[in-house]
Amino acid sequence: MSLAWIRSQQSFLSPEVKTLLQKAILVSNDQVDSSDTQSWLNEDCTIAFGKLEEVLSDIVEEYESKEWFSEAVVKLAPLFSHCHNVIRKLTLDDYSTILHPYLQWTHKGAEICTCLEEISEGSCSSDHLVGLLTITAITERALGNLVLMKREQVPFLLRDLLATPELLTLLGNTRITLLKILLGSVLGINLRNIAWHGFLSPCEANPAFVASIIIILADCGRFLKDCKITNVPCRPFVSFKEACCLSSIFENVSFPPRIIMEELIIKSPLVPAIMIPAWMKALDLLTAKRWGSTLTVLLPIMECSLRCLFAYANEMPKRVLTAENSTLYITLNEILDPCICESNYDFVEYGKLNQSTKKSYASINLLCRINENNTSAPFKHGTVSHISASARKLSNTNHTLLIIGKKLNEALQDLLNFVQGPRVRDRISHGEVQLEELPQNIAQSTMYLCLLVLSLGSWRSKMQRTSTCSQMKCSHYNIDCVNLVDPVTDDLYCYLKDMYIKRDTDDNEIKKCTNSMLESLSVIEASENLIVLLTKLSGCIEKYKSIYHPSAILQDQLVSSVSQLKNWLTWERVDFEELGYDDWKNKNSSELPEMVSIPSVDSKHEVKSLDQIKDFLSHICNVSYEVLYRPKPELEVVSVLQRVASSVQSALANICKSLSIRYVQYINKKLRSRQRETYRRQLNAIPAIVLNIYLALQIIYVVFFSINRVSYLSKPCFTNLLSVLKSMLKFQENIASQTNLNTNRWDEALSLSLKSITTIKKYFSG
Repeated sequence: MSLAWIRSQQSFLSPEVKTLLQKAILVSNDQVDSSDTQSWLNEDCTIAFGKLEEVLSDIVEEYESKEWFSEAVVKLAPLFSHCHNVIRKLTLDDYSTILHPYLQWTHKGAEICTCLEEISEGSCSSDHLVGLLTITAITERALGNLVLMKREQVPFLLRDLLATPELLTLLGNTRITLLKILLGSVLGINLRNIAWHGFLSPCEANPAFVASIIIILADCGRFLKDCKITNVPCRPFVSFKEACCLSSIFENVSFPPRIIMEELIIKSPLVPAIMIPAWMKALDLLTAKRWGSTLTVLLPIMECSLRCLFAYANEMPKRVLTAENSTLYITLNEILDPCICESNYDFVEYGKLNQSTKKSYASINLLCRINENNTSAPFKHGTVSHISASARKLSNTNHTLLIIGKKLNEALQDLLNFVQGPRVRDRISHGEVQLEELPQNIAQSTMYLCLLVLSLGSWRSKMQRTSTCSQMKCSHYNIDCVNLVDPVTDDLYCYLKDMYIKRDTDDNEIKKCTNSMLESLSVIEASENLIVLLTKLSGCIEKYKSIYHPSAILQDQLVSSVSQLKNWLTWERVDFEELGYDDWKNKNSSELPEMVSIPSVDSKHEVKSLDQIKDFLSHICNVSYEVLYRPKPELEVVSVLQRVASSVQSALANICKSLSIRYVQYINKKLRSRQRETYRRQLNAIPAIVLNIYLALQIIYVVFFSINRVSYLSKPCFTNLLSVLKSMLKFQENIASQTNLNTNRWDEALSLSLKSITTIKKYFSG
């Protein structure tokens, strides 16, 4: 299979899906009869449901069968075309009067207005794609908000959402059926999925679909108003504040000029020709600082390129296409998974793999490490040329990962998949964000990752300017082209420009050749700058450390809690002599065990005293762990450890907040005698609580240190470890509860802390 095949792919829709899509747009605008238009749409742009129901009832096939959907698409093709005709002719005043008031229930009026601009006269195919991606996300979010009026939880998938009886009650069967035909059934056109998973090219994103969805949404708004259903709730939008640290990955890389990114897009074998307009549209939006819209178009086309890489690496050319409706197609989750189930191309969890497949998985890790250490490679995170014949023979192995490399894979997982990460693609595609409020750093970081993905083709290691120079037509000028093989400097470029442009000649042919040469030099310079950029980006990725994997978050929790304990003796409080409580400085670490261990995983740790917190903090920071494709038992243990760490953080926050409030009240003489006594008990209890917290953090550390060995435990050993950790969790949760400002039960917190220390000693001391 050749990479050139990817470049020449004319469509990513399978024959059946493509045929269905073509049936939906079979009626062109020129074929629309005005009288028929009026029968499909009323003067106020509402759908004539009498005609629609009549047409659908004439279908003789079994309702919602594959044949029924196919017939329905053919019969509704005129409706879609008429919707587009009406939308095209709407003036701004018409829109403000006829549609805008009935779209407010979506809470996305401004974004819908932008979608209308994307399909207006003079718009291009890539505009239509952006409009379609945006309106499908808006629709899903709006319907979810609506169904929330009748039930407590909104289904995650659009197809499940459209199948809820609550939505059927609110909007009626005909509207739901229309939405299923367009958006939410694998047997229908399935626009939402084929667009957001990167199967739909710009030339296939017909503006009639966008217009139809807008009119359907407006019709739903009218219906809701007639039914006196107002105040549709709006779920809070995601802010992506937690993703701001992603920008630190590439903080030393200046954002490249557009010409450099264009150079990569045009040359990369992973960008099919039909997708180039979409990539260029992403650059347009990036230049216009429309960060949300940039990501809207960027994420699906990146998935398309990754799918092409998957098909090439695993020699499965048909997997670049949408599957027929009876088969699963390859999506981003499968592209980044380690194993392929060859029978149906579905993927399985690590825990369900047989021994042979696990060996293949181990080989993947080994080859990834070899690939990372291959210093002869121009970009160490992997190239197509690194896949050997022996690697291709690994049973059930997804060879895509050998090309992507471990670190780039971790960055993609952080951005897109890990549950506690930003999950940018999911949240944008489900309409969970305000596009205009998306931060710049997310858009730029995603673009950097896209550039690295596109650079995975083998061409980059051979990108030399020698071939470009040899093609330059400079025989007329007595220039030795060999001299141009060296890097083109600004001085050389200026020299050539001065030498030829200032010639006093009217020879048009010479001028034409001069311009051609200068353009070639510009391309050469762009290629050089591209190599420099990719080298920098690759260097950043080589140093990448996961941010949102559960283990990474656990490590951050440990660092944060221990750092807070480091200065516990300086916490603001009344002097011990003044209030009559035991001096904290007299509280040493004598109650701590000397050593804690987990015999089952052969892990020991010398317990650090409170005076050695800095050393302990250093140990935590130096813990190394694997993050990709971890087995379920390991993730289960990490989850419990995270909950323990969260309880510890809550207890520390409660203590510090309470101390601050009580100190101010005491200084200002606002504490009654009973409150002063409670304050004294609190100050007496805190040292023991601190010791318990510190010991609990060291237990978390010793388990965390051995986390990648947990999956090798026997079932009884694993069950016992989990049981002990859950017991420790219960203690820490209760202590956090008792130290809450509203509870203020310090004697109980003291007693629980002492019991917790005893329990930990029992289970973890040699």
